[in-house]
Amino acid sequence: SSTSCTVTIGPKVCSVRIFIPLFVFVLFVMKAQANDSPTNAIMVNYSPNMAYPNCYPLTGDNSAATNSVESTTFSGPDRWYKFISQSTAVRILMQSTTMDDVIELYSYSTMTSNYTLVAFVNLNSGLGDAEELVVQNLTPLTTYYISVGAESGSVGGSFNLCIQNLLRSGCAYAIPVNGFSLCGLYKAVYRGSPTQGVTYDFHFTGVGGGASGTTSIYYTNGLISLSNPTLALRHGGIYNVQVDVRYTLASGVVLIAGSHTTTNCSSVKIADQPLIEVKLQQRCPVILSHASYLIGRPVPGNTAACAAVSYTFEFTNVTACSNGTVAPPPVLFNSSSTYLNLGVLPTTVGVGFCSVRIRPNYSYGIGIFGPPQVVSIQNACASIMLPDSQLEDSDQKIFSDALDASVFPNPNDGRHVRLFLADVPSEVVNVRILDGIGREVFTNRYPTEGTLDTEIRFSELLQNGLYFIEFKINDTMMMKKMLVEG
Repeated sequence: SSTSCTVTIGPKVCSVRIFIPLFVFVLFVMKAQANDSPTNAIMVNYSPNMAYPNCYPLTGDNSAATNSVESTTFSGPDRWYKFISQSTAVRILMQSTTMDDVIELYSYSTMTSNYTLVAFVNLNSGLGDAEELVVQNLTPLTTYYISVGAESGSVGGSFNLCIQNLLRSGCAYAIPVNGFSLCGLYKAVYRGSPTQGVTYDFHFTGVGGGASGTTSIYYTNGLISLSNPTLALRHGGIYNVQVDVRYTLASGVVLIAGSHTTTNCSSVKIADQPLIEVKLQQRCPVILSHASYLIGRPVPGNTAACAAVSYTFEFTNVTACSNGTVAPPPVLFNSSSTYLNLGVLPTTVGVGFCSVRIRPNYSYGIGIFGPPQVVSIQNACASIMLPDSQLEDSDQKIFSDALDASVFPNPNDGRHVRLFLADVPSEVVNVRILDGIGREVFTNRYPTEGTLDTEIRFSELLQNGLYFIEFKINDTMMMKKMLVEG
């Protein structure tokens, strides 16, 4: 296209044709109308990898802008931007030196072709003010429109704009094939640091492997230990994980909820419990001192038993290093660590042999025993069996199950127990109760006429653990187990 004009030079009149290309004219018109209305809003391409407080910075000028009919809360000139929400919340900052700033946020309906005001802010007033608009409950992946401008009048000017999608977090680590070790760490997808006002909440919901319910830990820096007792996660458990991120802003706190359906957050498995056994260097034929410590170590290929609250050492008498005949029932000792002072064992003469198993215990319940290993201990172990001095004659060391004896309740609370013995072939029954290491806690002699039916009330509350009730009738002895669980 072209335009023409007439130029007079002296006595001559000349007709001069001046050409203005169409695309230059169009650019001129577009520049005048650029983002002066929502239909011409500038798209802000925001990276979902940007962490707080990074934002998409913009500079603009509304000196030549007009007041859009779509902006409903102010009458000054404005400019328009749009963005696709990356989360459920956004933070928009505006600052200028020439006008009273106003920020509006709109949604748009393609069905009605209407712009609907979602939120706006004009808290401060005067030239050089700054405004912050924080909006929650947005619909992710939806296009929203921003109007920024002057509160009133026709005076505009340059301004700075900052748009921050307050992104939700998630689970950073891929799930190992065999599950996460409770000795390991668990990380949130990074969205900012506590020094910037960003913290993370973790929620673990049991969905399998014996795990149930939800446990949570709050206000972390985004990196937690899976063995944290607050979480009380269990070996072999399967969890759905939700990571919430908390933004502490000048206008208040914004909590962006996560979802277990995001990458790495669904069906998160905790590895099976590692097995613990007696340290290799302490096993037979090595002879341990009665004053030394027995040490538990993970079975080769296993990790440490993190998150264990205690350990149980089970001792069972055997006749030799080769793990021969086993008798009597096992005796248990608890320890706060994988070290047990062998001084807890009764003193005896000579070297004793014991098959030992070690079990970690957790806040959610007892664990699984590792494989048995035989140890030999100087002046100990054999005395876990009833000492000869406690029996009248070696010919009387007969343990019989022929008698019908009942112990109830069993387990009990350590306050009382009822004993019943039928078809007693004697006028007298001697009853003794021994604790797990053979110490006598009760003894009495009862007359009978074919039946023993008595209730024992202990003068002192029995501690939790395994006990043995010994019935001695003539030359026959029978033993029953009793468990105390207060």
